[in-house]
Amino acid sequence: MNASKIVRSLIAAVVLALGAASVPAALAQQPFVLVPDGPGGGSANRAVATTNLNVRSGPGPNNPVVHVLQRGEEVDVLRCSNGWCLVESRGPTGWAARNYLRDIIQTGPGPRPPVVQPPVIRPPVSQSNVCFFDQPNFRGRSFCAWPGDSEARLGSWGDRIMSVEVNGRAAVDICASRNFRNCTFFDRDVPVLNRMLQNNVGSYRVLR
Repeated sequence: MNASKIVRSLIAAVVLALGAASVPAALAQQPFVLVPDGPGGGSANRAVATTNLNVRSGPGPNNPVVHVLQRGEEVDVLRCSNGWCLVESRGPTGWAARNYLRDIIQTGPGPRPPVVQPPVIRPPVSQSNVCFFDQPNFRGRSFCAWPGDSEARLGSWGDRIMSVEVNGRAAVDICASRNFRNCTFFDRDVPVLNRMLQNNVGSYRVLR
């Protein structure tokens, strides 16, 4: 080995030693674990140098230094092998010691998004209810009630009901008196109520 090579090797060793000595303990204990050692390694990932770090022409301390990363400088890591990582930075591409790189973000393709299944569209279910109208033939103002609904004292609407629409499987007791007395059972549409019930409904209950 000639004198110039010895001098360059000594300078590189001093730079690396001084940089490593200035690394805070928290950073020094966070080795970069990005891709498994071995050939290949997948897409590029971002990392940060935890100290002033030599970039060498090959993976190993005996290869010439081609660039020096500054502490905190970000690089792209292409792959890692036997404790050394091939990195791209603002300087020449080369190899840096893996223990002085810390992963910060992965820029390669992430996990595939979940497959979203289209909603299942079901046919509409026929609606069972009873609607009361204040004019014959299901016209005018109205209100509707569903099976299980009842009204023992109908109030002002009792003096207005003229027709009743029965939908689906519903049925209804329409009563001339309050509290479900004097009732008539209907399980189909009534375009015009009979004389006893016209404008004279005191209570009702929807069945089925």
